Amino acid sequence: MSRIVRVKVSSKGGRAYGEVEADLDCDVMALKKEIQARLMPNVKPCSQRLEVPGRENPIVLDDVTKLSEYVVEGQELFEVTFKNLGPQIAFRPVYIMEYLGPWLIYGLFALRILPVYGAKAFLPLNIVQKTAFFLWMVHYTKRLLETLFVHEFGTLTMPIFNLFKNCAYYWSFAAAVGYNVNIPTEHELPSWHLYLGFPWFCCFMILNFLCHLRLKYMRRPGCNDFVIPHGGLFEYITCPNYFCEIMTWFGFNILTGFTIAGVAFNIVGTLQMIQWATQRRDKFIKLFGSKWPKNRYVLFPFI
Repeated sequence: MSRIVRVKVSSKGGRAYGEVEADLDCDVMALKKEIQARLMPNVKPCSQRLEVPGRENPIVLDDVTKLSEYVVEGQELFEVTFKNLGPQIAFRPVYIMEYLGPWLIYGLFALRILPVYGAKAFLPLNIVQKTAFFLWMVHYTKRLLETLFVHEFGTLTMPIFNLFKNCAYYWSFAAAVGYNVNIPTEHELPSWHLYLGFPWFCCFMILNFLCHLRLKYMRRPGCNDFVIPHGGLFEYITCPNYFCEIMTWFGFNILTGFTIAGVAFNIVGTLQMIQWATQRRDKFIKLFGSKWPKNRYVLFPFI
C-alpha cells in the first residue's frame, strides 16, 4: 500500500513554487521527476538540488534514497528547498573525455607524428622514452577501464563547464609532458632511473587499482553513498587511492629524469588531491562523528 505525502517546494529565499504529491516508498529521483512534470518542466532532475530546510547544516536529498528516510512518521506536509544547478553532465562521460585525451595526445609526440622536433625527429626513442610511453598508455588505459567497469557514480552529475575545465587540465599536461619526455636525444639517463622508476610506477599503479576495487565492493551497486572504508591502506590513510596516484607519477618522474613538465604535473596533481582528501576527511567526520577512526592520516603517512 502506497503512502503519499505532500511536498512543498520553495527557494532558499522563501519563494514558493508549489506542491506535489510523492510516494514515501519511492526514491528522491522519482520526486525530482514529479517536480519537473508538475512545477518546472524546463528543469531536468539532474539539475535539481533539494534540501531539507531549517537546519544549521541542511541535508541534501540523495537521488537513490527513499523519501521515507527524510520524512517523519505521520508527517503530511514535507518541505524542501530547491536550487537550479544549471546544465549538468554525468561523471562517466566527463572522465572518459578527460582520460581519452592524454591517451591520444602523448602518442602524437612519442610516435613523432607532430612536426615539433625539427631535424632530430629521425632519432629513435631511447629505452627510457619507450618505457615511459608504455607506462603512460597502460596507466590511461587502466583509468578508462576503471571508469567503465569499476567506479560507481550513481546519479552524480557536475556542471557542464567542468568538462572543458577538466579536459583542459589533462590534455594540456599530456601535451607538455609528452613533448618534454620525448625530446630526441642521443644521451641516455643513468640506468638507475629505469631500474627504480619502472617498478615504483607499476607498484603504486597496482595499489591504486586495488584501492578502487575495494571502494567499489564497499558500496551498493549503482550507488555512491558514503561508508567508512576498511582494509588495506584504508586502515591508515583516508584516501590511499590519491596517495598511490601521487606516488605513481613520482615514479614516472624518477624514470624520466624529472622533466619540468612531469614535475609540474605531479605537483599540481598533489595539491589538488590534498584538497580533495581534506574535504573527504571532513565529510567523513561530519557524517560519522565519533565512529570515524581518529588514527587515520589524511593523505600522506605520518603527516
